[in-house]
Amino acid sequence: MQLWDTGHGLEPCTQDLQAVKMPMPWDLAEKYPNLCSRNIVLVDTPGLDNTCADDSEILRRISSWLAKCYAPDVTIGGIVYMADISQQRMHKSTGTNLEMLKELVGIDYHHVILVTTQWDEVLPEVGQARERELQSTLWKELIEKGATMFRATSHPENPDGHHQILGHIIDHVDRRE
Repeated sequence: MQLWDTGHGLEPCTQDLQAVKMPMPWDLAEKYPNLCSRNIVLVDTPGLDNTCADDSEILRRISSWLAKCYAPDVTIGGIVYMADISQQRMHKSTGTNLEMLKELVGIDYHHVILVTTQWDEVLPEVGQARERELQSTLWKELIEKGATMFRATSHPENPDGHHQILGHIIDHVDRRE
């Protein structure tokens, strides 16, 4: 099962928020029996630095969706922020987007998951150097305040990394419930 896909072309894949409801995967349901009857909703959002919409518009849509869907029986387990490790340079707007993400999330970053993607597109030592730079600069505050980092491969036939991330989110939800 593929949990998410990152686009490979120049044009953005996701132009509107797309929610996908799925039952708890069996391997995770066994680990978290008190959550096994719950559904998981994954929300794919347009990426920031999108050619189809301004970043503030995308964040407004996300905030609006969250406000509309928030109910007493709904738990927002995590926010996954994905970064392409194969990019040679970070755009100036990346810092601005992270600041907007911080405003959206508030002060508790324990449910923020920072994921680097496209590892198969770079030499391991190049990706590791870029990852260290992210940890010591743009992502430093988020990590210091509880965000967690993961690496994800872009191969749909290898969902283990995606299941680790989902398991981490569910583990965090399980501890809160």
